[in-house]
Amino acid sequence: MKSTGLASMIAKSFVTIASPAMLPMWSFLSSLIITLLVPSAGGHWAVQGPFVLPAAMSLHASVSRTAMGVAMAENVSNMLQPFWAVPIVAIAGIRIQRVMGYTAVTFAVSLVIYAVALWLVL
Repeated sequence: MKSTGLASMIAKSFVTIASPAMLPMWSFLSSLIITLLVPSAGGHWAVQGPFVLPAAMSLHASVSRTAMGVAMAENVSNMLQPFWAVPIVAIAGIRIQRVMGYTAVTFAVSLVIYAVALWLVL
């Protein structure tokens, strides 16, 4: 993902349209997209961090809020890719499809809550 330049293109496109006040929200939105392609939190930050932090510094935006926008979206996206649930469903002896409906609802609810929270902190 990093070597193809796709993450760079996604992040930079959001940065070009961002203002200092809106960069955390644009980081949140770009993180939602990138997380679907790079589900690992550490790998996700390794891909997106090198683009959003320099953007925050060059725009004189809040670096901490911008970083939190990335982290919050990565956490929200984990509801669509519930790798964390694999051991639980194995222990319970159920199929992952029984869990996916609940995680999709959790994704929708937490997406709204996190976006509003990030918006209010601006």
